Amino acid sequence: MRQQLFVLLSALLWSTSFPVIKTALKYAGPLELATYRFFFAALFADIFLLLKIEKKRGKLRISPIFLVLGLTNALGFYLQFQGQLYTSASKTALIVNLYIVFAAIIAYFLLRERLDKSRLLSLALALTGMTAITTHFNLSTLRGGSIRGDLLVLGASLVWSLFIVLTKIASGRFSGPRASAILMNLTFLFLLIPSLLTGALRGLPSSRALIYALYLGLFASFIPYSLYITALQKLEVLSSSILLVIEIVLAVLWSWLFLGETLTLLDLFGGILIGAAILLQGKSLGESQ
Repeated sequence: MRQQLFVLLSALLWSTSFPVIKTALKYAGPLELATYRFFFAALFADIFLLLKIEKKRGKLRISPIFLVLGLTNALGFYLQFQGQLYTSASKTALIVNLYIVFAAIIAYFLLRERLDKSRLLSLALALTGMTAITTHFNLSTLRGGSIRGDLLVLGASLVWSLFIVLTKIASGRFSGPRASAILMNLTFLFLLIPSLLTGALRGLPSSRALIYALYLGLFASFIPYSLYITALQKLEVLSSSILLVIEIVLAVLWSWLFLGETLTLLDLFGGILIGAAILLQGKSLGESQ
C-alpha cells in the first residue's frame, strides 16, 4: 500500500508541472527556466545526500554513461519548455508521456529486445492518438503555430525514450540517491553551459520566475523522483505505466481548472488512444520480465 501511495503522490506532483511551466514561461525564457529548475533540483538532492547518514561511503565515480544521461535529460527538458511556448499544457502532457512507447522501438534496435504484436499495436495507437491531437486529421493545421510546439514536445518525448533505454543499459551503475543526485547535477550543468553561452541568464531573474523554478525543482523534480524510485523497487512495470496515465489525466484537469484550457472531441479521442497505448506497452513490458 505504501508503494502505491508513493506512485500516486508522484503522479500528482508531476502532473502539476505542466500548467506551472506554461505559467512560468510568462516570466522567464525556456532555457533560463529549465536551468533554474535543475539548479534547485540539484541543490535539494545534494542537501539530502549530505544529511543522509551513510556508514559506507565508497568512491564517487562518474561513468561516461552518466554524462550521456545528463545531456539527454537536459535536451529533453529544453525541448519541452521550448515547445510549451507554442502549445498547451494539456497537449504537452499527452504527447511527452509517449516516451514509454517510443522506448520499445529504440530498445529493439539498440538492445535487440523483442518487438511483439502488443508493442506494435501500442505504437500504432500512440501514433494515431498523437496525429489526432496535433493535426485533428487536417493537414492545413501544419501551418499553424501550435504544430511547432507539438513537434518540439514530440522531440522531447523521443529524447526521453532514448534516455530510458540508456538508463536500462546503465542499470547497476544508475540507482539510488547518489546516482539520482549525479543526474540532477549533470542535467543542471548541461543546461547552464548553453545558458551562459547564449546569454539566457543575463541579468537577475524575476522573483516570480524563481518561485516557479523553486516549485518545479522541489515539488516536480526532487520529491516525486525520489518517491518514484523508492516505489519502483517493489512495483511491477505496469504500475509505472498506470502512473503515466494518472499523470496525464491530472495534468489535463489542472490545465482546465487553472489555465482554462479545453480539449476538443478529437483531442479526447487522441488522449484515450495514447492512454491505451501506454497501458498496453506497460502490460507487454511486464509480461516480458
